[in-house]
Amino acid sequence: MSLKWQDKSNYYITKLISRCACYGAFLFMFFYLLGSGTVAVVQAQPNDLNGPEDFVPLSQYGWSQVTDGDAGGIFGGDGYPNLVAHPDGSPRNSYAWSMWYWKDQLYVGSNRDMCCFYGYNDANFREYEEICTIDESTNFPVLDEGKRGEIWRYTPSRNDYGLSGKWERFYQSPDNSSLVLQAMYPGMPQDVGYRNIKPCDCGGQERLYIASFGTPGRILYTDGYGVYEASTRGLNNGLLDMTDGTADLGYRAMACFKDRLWISPAGTFDDVDTADQNPVLLANSNPYSVLSQWEVMLDTREGPEGNENLPNLGIFQMQVVGDDYLYIGVINRETGVEVWKGDATSGADHMIWTRVVEFGAGRPFEDGKSLNNLATMGLFTADDNKLYVALGESAFEDREYPEMIRINPEDDTWELLMGEPRKDCVVDSATGETNILNMVCTVPVALDADGVVNDCVPTSGKGPGFGPADGTYDPGTVTYLWRFQEYDNSLFVGTMERANPARVLKLNLEGVATANWQPIITDAFNGKISGIRSFAVTDMGLAVGGINPNAYQETGGAGVWMGTTATLSYPAVVITEPQPTSRRSSAIVVNEDTVDLVGTVSDNEADVTGLTLENKATDSSYDGVLGAFDPDIPTMQAWSASDIPLLVGDNPITVTATDLEGNSSPPITATVTYVDNTTCEIPLDDDGDEAPTVTVVSVVTSNIEAGFRDYGSATVIVEDTCGNRVSGAKITGEFTGAFSGEPEQVQQTDANGTATFITTTRVWRPGSDYFNVTDVSATGLTWVTTP
Repeated sequence: MSLKWQDKSNYYITKLISRCACYGAFLFMFFYLLGSGTVAVVQAQPNDLNGPEDFVPLSQYGWSQVTDGDAGGIFGGDGYPNLVAHPDGSPRNSYAWSMWYWKDQLYVGSNRDMCCFYGYNDANFREYEEICTIDESTNFPVLDEGKRGEIWRYTPSRNDYGLSGKWERFYQSPDNSSLVLQAMYPGMPQDVGYRNIKPCDCGGQERLYIASFGTPGRILYTDGYGVYEASTRGLNNGLLDMTDGTADLGYRAMACFKDRLWISPAGTFDDVDTADQNPVLLANSNPYSVLSQWEVMLDTREGPEGNENLPNLGIFQMQVVGDDYLYIGVINRETGVEVWKGDATSGADHMIWTRVVEFGAGRPFEDGKSLNNLATMGLFTADDNKLYVALGESAFEDREYPEMIRINPEDDTWELLMGEPRKDCVVDSATGETNILNMVCTVPVALDADGVVNDCVPTSGKGPGFGPADGTYDPGTVTYLWRFQEYDNSLFVGTMERANPARVLKLNLEGVATANWQPIITDAFNGKISGIRSFAVTDMGLAVGGINPNAYQETGGAGVWMGTTATLSYPAVVITEPQPTSRRSSAIVVNEDTVDLVGTVSDNEADVTGLTLENKATDSSYDGVLGAFDPDIPTMQAWSASDIPLLVGDNPITVTATDLEGNSSPPITATVTYVDNTTCEIPLDDDGDEAPTVTVVSVVTSNIEAGFRDYGSATVIVEDTCGNRVSGAKITGEFTGAFSGEPEQVQQTDANGTATFITTTRVWRPGSDYFNVTDVSATGLTWVTTP
């Protein structure tokens, strides 16, 4: 990560955000600053998603482990990310198949037991038999209740840039209610998974639309509260379609264009990507209405002009470019993938279609067939609205190594970025004109034995699958380029690979001329996934969804990571604001000429050797190991120091941590404040020692309006024996009444002795009395409850 020191005192005057140890090599943790002063922090700059240290897990193992809404440290947890078990999660959630950030929440569509569908008749997949029970009469997996697709929703937290939010299973496919289909496929769910999610403002209101793969496929939508079935009029997904084998089993490509939702059928029991029965493009201007008709806008078998008879099998992906153009990738496993452009300048009902790419972009045939059969698309607006297209085959078919081209929408010419050289294709070496439709050769060379400069090599110098740039154009290890996503002036692409773990690659603007992709993730997030399937741009950063079909293992299942440049990052060791152990208020308390301090240190794979405390007024310092630090424990660890000589008075001190490698944390500045211990009478315990107490003096509840439903909020104030507000006290409590379903929460009081609790769910017109304090814990103080 590229880091830059910045003085953020004006903005973070009330916050100190620290980062604590996380899974292996990276950590994040954020908390409020108690007190004032200048805080030196390290902040990631734009385009700084450069490695695994910039990504944190939000969920893994099919949501069986998720963030629990507690950032740790000052919020009372064990340190971010505090992954905990989720009762609804399961490694059988194979893919983060689709993802979108909508109305401040992240929606992820999963599928279940995906390898059952890809490998049910393959001996290599017999290890899945425990969950992929095979019907010997049909040689097809039994679609039991466990294969019900799910939609998960992540609600970001409010106090740490959303990185410790809450997951919920927002929707689970119902069982199929059709008695006929139950007889045909006993135990079959209605939806096996959800392979596309996209918002669309059509019919006068924006909704989030969801495309399923199931029996049959469906288009669903949500308003944020429930999931409903969209119109089925014009879709081949009725009972008769299922019984005669012509049903659309799913929908994959989806776009919101010209105030309509556009979809294309995709999926059969033999091939989840194709739709040989119905390879059409459909559109609907009001899909949430059950009366609204889906219109066939294009039949890919008829070609762009409608007068051909082609072996096209459907549309793999589509991409809107600007206001008037819709590009589609047409599946063809014989003559090769085609890319068509729809020009809707005169309106969606009068679109003009043209073929931009044909015959697999001219890739040499093998065994009479093209090796490029599908097209994944990604728009890079920062690169003059160029359309990046990955050509190849889907994840589990007869995989050959993919290629990549770049289309210029201004004239629809394209160039080869990565792949096999095209020989004897250049007709004008000066202009790069070729005999391949719309291809312009940016690097004409004399590659073969004829010595003529009429061969074209890829701009990047790399063969298919991101092979080595050594002049051989041999294939690399990438077998599938699954998804593109533009984020923060860079283009990201996720891979699936035959020999190596899945990767995330990034293309910066300075690298577009040579198609220089930088590897960001190279180890599939420490081997937890086997492919990168989905991206989503969020307010927190770039969300990445992965696949892991190994449902027969507890560590199988999909995962979601967040890569962020919006949060603060720190070097190897960071420390929190020193907290007083005495009964006094938020300042560090001096008892005569000594001070008691307590704080925490996070350790990123480096032993902490000690903390340095410095009194700037006297230049006196204390340097030593304050507490025991275990580098093998990736959590916040407490340190304490007592009777450290300091000058009595209102003088600033700084605290700095150092690790074995000599790395120092940013210094924390605090103020030493003299407090007269005789200001009040403190009760004594049975041994005659002072027994200071802490008491809850106020609990105020309110509602936070959010549309038709409200969040609940509770503010708790605590004081010590002498009536001083107590900072750093852990308050445990639970919402009651209308919010009784909320889990117990723990918060820590700020400098004013105040802790605020906010529900993660919303209800209709909640009451006002709905929070109960169950425990208060403060160092050196005993909680005294009041009647």
